[in-house]
Amino acid sequence: LNAWPEHVLSDPILNRAKAGFNATECREALGLIGWIGREPNTIPQELDGDTLAAIRAYIKGGLDFVLAEQDYGGSLKSEYTLALARVGRAEDLADIERVIWADIARHSDGVAEIRSGRQTDKSNGASTCWISWHMHALETLEAPGTDDLLIRLLADDYYRQDVAGTLL
Repeated sequence: LNAWPEHVLSDPILNRAKAGFNATECREALGLIGWIGREPNTIPQELDGDTLAAIRAYIKGGLDFVLAEQDYGGSLKSEYTLALARVGRAEDLADIERVIWADIARHSDGVAEIRSGRQTDKSNGASTCWISWHMHALETLEAPGTDDLLIRLLADDYYRQDVAGTLL
């Protein structure tokens, strides 16, 4: 996928964006755009402004879906933050922050299940860590206010080490 021209990935997503939101297809779009192996981020330079705006709107339209989905392992949230960072604007930092806090809650809920001795989807998902993806998304977006968010995230034990590394 890294070597493919951006239009090979963007054209099907753009066609879906015109047809309206679909949860399954949103998952696939996030997986394609939010895949961590796609470096460096050349999407904004390779797509025309209208295409980029349509894909960004489609991804932003999936925010409520991503936040509501029972994503116990957290992969959907990580793909969302990175996908939005790759096609987003500085003002999208607020949406990325909402997803990061939802991921922290996902992890905390899973740890609580583990501590109570229950083995559930939540407890199994708590062992999956996507912090580095979220930190990479914040670095990719390069939005003003990112350092303030990182400082707030230092308060969370789960994020502290990775956030400190990102701040350096």
